Amino acid sequence: MRSFISPFAASAAIVLAFLTATSARAETSAEQPVTCAALSAAEPAKVIEACTALIDNPATPDSDRLDAAITRAAALHNSGQTGKALAELDAVISKDPSRARAFRQLTHVELVEPAA
Repeated sequence: MRSFISPFAASAAIVLAFLTATSARAETSAEQPVTCAALSAAEPAKVIEACTALIDNPATPDSDRLDAAITRAAALHNSGQTGKALAELDAVISKDPSRARAFRQLTHVELVEPAA
């Protein structure tokens, strides 16, 4: 007499494997959070949003806040808002005139046409 446990176990294993694969695919297709990072591949609007959140957070150290402002200026420039980008960079430079990254970004904004 054959046991029905083996076919049942095999069927359960196949269903479990299918559900696990489907679940893993759903998790990887979810949108990754955007961070305020230089040279981000994300859309400029999302980078601006992430950097603004970092800048507005009172727990953010001043140095990180200035770096976020520079990154936001780059995203503003990439979205065609060159005037806002220049104002952002001017504000950073007035707060910390020794921040070389701000001057590099300012030169880039002044020399390169908006990407948008």
